[in-house]
Amino acid sequence: MINQFDVGDYVTSYYKGIFRVDKIELRDHNTPVLHMTKVLSDKYKKLGGKFNCDSAWCKKISKEDVVKELQDKIDLVNKIMV
Repeated sequence: MINQFDVGDYVTSYYKGIFRVDKIELRDHNTPVLHMTKVLSDKYKKLGGKFNCDSAWCKKISKEDVVKELQDKIDLVNKIMV
């Protein structure tokens, strides 16, 4: 599998929240391991903490992706709470 991540990318992973890739550990088999720092919790609170995750469980995410997800939640609340 070709490595699709770069140091500095923001990703979601097996763990809840949003992470910044700090290091990519290439392995002889399968997929690389991403060494990451948690930057936002699943409740969008600023956090820290180091995590490792097989890159097969990770997905790149952009600022625009996060803003769209938040806007979708706001739209749902506005629809329900009229």
